[in-house]
Amino acid sequence: WAEVAVAAIENKTAAIVVAACALLAAVPLVAQAEGAPEATTLSVKYGTYHDSQPGLNRISASSPSVYLQTPVAQDWSFEGSLVGDSVSGASPRMYDLVSSASHMSEERKAADAKLTRHFGRSALSASVAYSDEHDYTSKALGLQGRWSSEDNNTTLTLGHAVSVDRIDNTSNGSNMAINQRKRG
Repeated sequence: WAEVAVAAIENKTAAIVVAACALLAAVPLVAQAEGAPEATTLSVKYGTYHDSQPGLNRISASSPSVYLQTPVAQDWSFEGSLVGDSVSGASPRMYDLVSSASHMSEERKAADAKLTRHFGRSALSASVAYSDEHDYTSKALGLQGRWSSEDNNTTLTLGHAVSVDRIDNTSNGSNMAINQRKRG
């Protein structure tokens, strides 16, 4: 998280998101129709996948995750999640007669957090996300506002997110690093 915070301060768009979060605290309290959650939600999941062919276990994947949503104060809520993906296996025997020569293993760790200020029929949220594996790193910041009509039949949402992704494939002996910036 420290890396994400430092990157956020160094990035102009991130500085705007941080400033917007500070402004959220200064907004006066109003009656709520879209309120913060009243209770804490904790979700723990474990997903698995296995693929095999006769005499060979090919691919195994596991993905444990934890999700938390909780009220922070009367008009605030926090959401966050952690996930760790692990994939390992080998190519199908029809493609490679020596299955041990094509063995692979990948691990990814990811986290995200969102802080939301709830108003009468609207809400403002700021979010941060981080994902890392041996050849790929992604850092993202987001800001979102939403407003619901008086009858709650229409919700307008406007958001902006910035992601800085780094692909660095050096495991094969040649550096094929690509840095991509995406705005959405």
